[in-house]
Amino acid sequence: MGLLDDLFEIFSPRKQYGTRTTTKLGVEVRSRAEERIADYFDSIGLRYEYERELESGIWIFTKKVSNPDFYLPDFDVYVEYWGMLGVENNYDRSKYTREMKFKMARYHQLGVKFISLYPDNLKNLDWIFRRRFQEVTGQFLPGKTQLRANPKKSSAAPSGRVGTGTACCPSCGQPMILRTSKRGANAGTQFWGCSTYPTCKGTCKA
Repeated sequence: MGLLDDLFEIFSPRKQYGTRTTTKLGVEVRSRAEERIADYFDSIGLRYEYERELESGIWIFTKKVSNPDFYLPDFDVYVEYWGMLGVENNYDRSKYTREMKFKMARYHQLGVKFISLYPDNLKNLDWIFRRRFQEVTGQFLPGKTQLRANPKKSSAAPSGRVGTGTACCPSCGQPMILRTSKRGANAGTQFWGCSTYPTCKGTCKA
């Protein structure tokens, strides 16, 4: 089926869905729905990382599995928004459904904790997310005050695109994003960089 799909897309290119947008705290996401979810996390004080790379394996023998939409570092839980289940094009929807089921099976195989959200869930996002959070983690999602007052520290390395809980830029006051130096003597070192870069180049130590 993979070859047939590729041949089909050569003669009938797949339509691009979603409109890139930016959350209230300056994180760029791929769709309005993801923006709504990210802003919801921020509104309740839930820290997240956007599209953190998920790998499997040990040490140098690792390989990329996927880039789930959101990662909750305080609870080691991923969140996937399966937005294309609602598209009208039958071919695109069918292919996306197969990809979704494959990813779900892979997550279960690897023992990855994840929460699935669907287009209809956005109508009652808070209630549905809290219920699924409890099903996956076995605990109630703390209230906004508790989350902000008692942030946990994740043992996992951040991806560099985080939501609430970030510092404010010392230069312009905008939210900061955890980044990793790629060059020079500090290559591999993490630091906070202004989310409006290159407009503002404010930084501070992580």
